[in-house]
Amino acid sequence: MVMAIPFIIMAVGAVVGGIAANNAAKAQAKLQEAQGQQARRVSLLNAEIKQRENRREIGAAESAAGASGLSMTGSVLDVLNDMNLESDQEIALIKYGGQREQAAAHAQATFTKRAGQQALVGSLFKAGSSMAGAFGGAASAASAASAPSGGGAGGMMRYQ
Repeated sequence: MVMAIPFIIMAVGAVVGGIAANNAAKAQAKLQEAQGQQARRVSLLNAEIKQRENRREIGAAESAAGASGLSMTGSVLDVLNDMNLESDQEIALIKYGGQREQAAAHAQATFTKRAGQQALVGSLFKAGSSMAGAFGGAASAASAASAPSGGGAGGMMRYQ
């Protein structure tokens, strides 16, 4: 049994290491999820800022057209419509970028959690292997100690 102590210590160490790796992975995954959510919030804020800037530019263009005596028809209206369309596209791209960052962070968090779970499962197998080695070695030592010793070659007794 004394021979099994180092194997038991190795087994316990493996399990503790696996638990620690799993806990670290969970914490890292939580951080990655939070970073994804933050990226999404920042993109929404940037989209709002860009929308305000674009409204000011479009308003300035409308004012300039009106001040110059141009009517809001024809090419002037086309230009203003194009400005509105481009503004909408820019805002959609900013929001989409935030969604993609959030999705990527979520995927990374999922991967990190699974890696932690795999580390835990691996540590359990390692512990089981250590324990099997301990008890297998102890069983071999016990059977060798209890085996009869004979006077001849190979431990067999000679009868005459």
